[in-house]
Amino acid sequence: DNSTVVVKVNQDFTSYSMDITSLVVLGQDLDSLRQQMTRTVQDLITVLEGGYLRALVPFPFWKIPWIGQYLDGVGWSRARLLKSLCELVEEEESSSSSNNNDDESSNKIKSDTFVKRVLQDKQGTKALSRDELVGNLLTFFVAGTDTSTTTLCNCIYMLVTDKTGLQDELAQEILSNGDVQTLEDVSSNRLPRLWSFLYEVHRYYMPFPFLMFCTDKPVKLYDTTIPQNTEILALMRHAGRNPDAPPPADVPMGPRDAPCFTFCPRRFLVIDENNNNNNNNTTVEAKVPDSSRTNPSFLTFGYGPRFCVGKELADAVIPMALVAILSNFELSLPPNHKPLGRLLGLAEKFDGDLEIILTPRRKQ
Repeated sequence: DNSTVVVKVNQDFTSYSMDITSLVVLGQDLDSLRQQMTRTVQDLITVLEGGYLRALVPFPFWKIPWIGQYLDGVGWSRARLLKSLCELVEEEESSSSSNNNDDESSNKIKSDTFVKRVLQDKQGTKALSRDELVGNLLTFFVAGTDTSTTTLCNCIYMLVTDKTGLQDELAQEILSNGDVQTLEDVSSNRLPRLWSFLYEVHRYYMPFPFLMFCTDKPVKLYDTTIPQNTEILALMRHAGRNPDAPPPADVPMGPRDAPCFTFCPRRFLVIDENNNNNNNNTTVEAKVPDSSRTNPSFLTFGYGPRFCVGKELADAVIPMALVAILSNFELSLPPNHKPLGRLLGLAEKFDGDLEIILTPRRKQ
């Protein structure tokens, strides 16, 4: 219909991210967008919120024997989640051994999932143990849910606070491409303006604030030599915005020569040299930043051996969500929306609910 609604998008994006992660990793849909908060979803949220405290406190209280895991309330939820994941792995192992994967009435893991691929390689030289597999499953949920949710919230907030017509510009680009349904439909060569915007959100609002390294040999940095086996905390989010530092080599200035410490949604657009006004008739393409594991300039997904294994999933989940929203709705803030600050924890989350007015988009 043509009615407008107000939604708390951070809550919906959390459910969306958990549901997608569950489908990809386990082949099962938590369906938290449509159902009431199940015990599994509640436990996931508890573990997510408790992770911030544990990452920032100076003393690892959770390592206190017997009681440490339960002092912040995370222990019970974590134990239930690990038990559920263990049962899922056992079901899949049993299903594989009995060749009963095609039973449509069963609730076992189906299709090409992370669990299935790992179990198929369990005889290999690099096979994960049961504990390692279950631990990785939990990490997928915790890391994937929060980063995707935070990135989507930042995208929506920047769209509703933009004063340059960006929202309509992106919607027109999406709608001009017809029915967008597949990953190929949302590729950067078809939707360059959307991807430039997304790259800049990734760069400026990096979902994880730092990278952790450990030197495997002595490293000389200017006049200082860092000894072998030294743990290093690199504050990458701040480095990308530092006004006193030169811009990273592979990060462009954009059509408006925006410095690296400002947010510029058109930064990664390559404009036709015959028309540099960046209007809607300009031929553009997106300069895809080199986000490989060995590039030191665009570090949203990490660097080196600890490069984020979920990058391809993020490159699918986030643009597909934005396309679905922008092609169907006009977005705005309620007039009485309170100012939002940010919680400077692991992910730079808003300190309150992000409420958005959704108005059905008028399509020409």
